[in-house]
Amino acid sequence: MRRKATTKKNVRLTDEGIGSIQAWATEHGLSFSAALETAALLGIKENPTDALAPALMSLMKSTIRTEYDRLIRLVLFNIVETGFSSRMASAAVRMQEPDLERFIKIREAARADARRSVARGKIAVVIGELLHGNSED
Repeated sequence: MRRKATTKKNVRLTDEGIGSIQAWATEHGLSFSAALETAALLGIKENPTDALAPALMSLMKSTIRTEYDRLIRLVLFNIVETGFSSRMASAAVRMQEPDLERFIKIREAARADARRSVARGKIAVVIGELLHGNSED
């Protein structure tokens, strides 16, 4: 169910009405506008599915926004940790390989293989290989 575009309207409400609507909106994680529209539609005996659409859309947008923020933080944390792990692994290999040219080739081959693994196919296959150690190579 897709929500239609909104139109700005000026309405006059009592302080009590504003307080009640805001309390209900806050309790359910909705915007004031979505709560007001939902209450109005339910009050005029609108089909409950249609009447709840503003509240559901507001809640859905809020949830998506929160989850995207969480996902972005996790990705950024992962980037930092991956850089650290890469540097530590590189340092360990460098300690074992005194020849600088050979070390650089080993490092480049490992990096190219990791990128090829991710770019090769569907992410589900890549994750399966990582978890189960299967590889087409």
